[in-house]
Amino acid sequence: MAINDYRCVDCGHVEQDLLSNPEVCPICDSCMSVFFGNWNNIEIDPRHDERQDSKGFVKRFSCADDPLVMSQLGLGDSKLQSFNRMKPEQQKEYQDRFIKDGDSPKLRKEILKAYVKNTGKKIEVQED
Repeated sequence: MAINDYRCVDCGHVEQDLLSNPEVCPICDSCMSVFFGNWNNIEIDPRHDERQDSKGFVKRFSCADDPLVMSQLGLGDSKLQSFNRMKPEQQKEYQDRFIKDGDSPKLRKEILKAYVKNTGKKIEVQED
């Protein structure tokens, strides 16, 4: 149940902080409706934790924040699994660390380094 303010549609009388609609104005016996005129503003407080700054932006990206890394772990969106370049034994090792030690920026960097190593930087040149 919510606490609301109610205002008379005819005379404008306001009843504040009521749990239920009074239905009828105590002044003129007209209808009462929910009134939001006393609201100053709506403030949305972003999620605050050690990973985010005062505005809610992530300061330290970890595995769960990076879709590419999650695909390397075999987790996350199934559409991104085509980007998985981990060998099964590597993937198992990182999955175990992710479960045992938890999510961290350090683990994310290691997985990205392994991804770069597994993809290589080779450029194929077609010869005529």
